[in-house]
Amino acid sequence: MLGVAEQQECGMTVSEALSAVEADLRQIGSESPRVAAEWVLADVLGIRRLELAMHGDAACTEAQAVRLKELRSRLRTYEPIQYVLGETEFMGLSIRCDARALIPRPETERLVDLALHDALWERSEAVRVIDVGTGSGCVALTVAHLRKQADVLAIDVSEQALELARENAIRLQLAERVRFCQNDLLENLLPDSVDLVIANLPYIDRGTCAVLPPDVRLHEPLSALDGGEQGLDLIGKLIQQGQQVLSPGGALYLEIGADQGGCVREGLHAHGYQQIEIFPDWAGRDRVAKGVKP
Repeated sequence: MLGVAEQQECGMTVSEALSAVEADLRQIGSESPRVAAEWVLADVLGIRRLELAMHGDAACTEAQAVRLKELRSRLRTYEPIQYVLGETEFMGLSIRCDARALIPRPETERLVDLALHDALWERSEAVRVIDVGTGSGCVALTVAHLRKQADVLAIDVSEQALELARENAIRLQLAERVRFCQNDLLENLLPDSVDLVIANLPYIDRGTCAVLPPDVRLHEPLSALDGGEQGLDLIGKLIQQGQQVLSPGGALYLEIGADQGGCVREGLHAHGYQQIEIFPDWAGRDRVAKGVKP
């Protein structure tokens, strides 16, 4: 038997349900409440978002009402919509995501796009790639999908994150293209054994972590966000390790905070990297650092 809430939602039309979800999202401060509400209703109805307009006058069924109540309850706790729906898009791939790893973000697409256009892809028929801090696996899987000559190893210190990454590899039929390893950054890897290191490590300083928006602070894994007092603890360690593990001419690509370009540039220079560059994200803020081992 349906409860009162489900009965109310069962009597709603799709248009009314859409407005109700939009109101929920607006109340918790969602940046794009209408678009997010459309994704929720599309999931409930099992249709594409663009098809919603054709179903506006239809009444929600009993099963849809139950599902809608569940999703609205989760959204009201500030749970990110990507976790609620269980997936998100990253560079054209559908990536399963949940609280085991960070939600893939557009800034990281910029990191991957730059790494995929490095000149080393033209110089070699086989490129040895390591994705450090793989999380959901979005970086490693995108590289494997778009560069057939890539030999990809995905590393994370979290076994839970690696489980999620492996699930994504299977879903995307890339399980034979990417290897996964639980490891502390590049610790114990062989010298001169890698051509390309791509890393999206925690880079938010500890003080900022305490005041992040509630959807991030309450639901995403803090260990994947907290980069220490200045936000550069793990980045600094990886820069040092990369000099040993990268082959001559190999490149290191790092996602960084918008105010960290100068410090990261200095760190790369101090450890002997050459061809150092700081790239902006789509909003013009410092976001990706590159260094090449001589």
